[in-house]
Amino acid sequence: MTEYVEPAAEALTFWTKLTYNVGEVKGSLSNFYDMNGYIISGVLLVGGYTIAKHLLSNTYSFYKTFIRPARNLYERYHGGSVVITGATDGLGLEYANQFAAMGFSLVLIARNQGKCSAAKSHFCRETGPSEAGTDGQIQNH
Repeated sequence: MTEYVEPAAEALTFWTKLTYNVGEVKGSLSNFYDMNGYIISGVLLVGGYTIAKHLLSNTYSFYKTFIRPARNLYERYHGGSVVITGATDGLGLEYANQFAAMGFSLVLIARNQGKCSAAKSHFCRETGPSEAGTDGQIQNH
């Protein structure tokens, strides 16, 4: 038959065991730190340095990507020409619009001769008549 134990006594016994175990663990950790203090300090120092380095690097990358004002490519590259492939629609057309607005000369490359001619006439109308080159066509033999 099982012996009846008061709940308060059982809780007191559990609490006594728990505080004894916590004190034992605390004492063993203190002894470990006393024996290996320099190693632990070194590991913490290297870990802190690594975290700070990555945090600063990521902060600078965020600044460069989202906060820093855009550079003036026309002044940086002294004008010139920009070669754009796929300039008849999509991203290529948008890049061509942006570079034309900055004042660059455009070299448009596309697979469809008709679309390329239409894009060329569009940019000549938008930016004014300039040195519009001739349409070139590459044929496979």
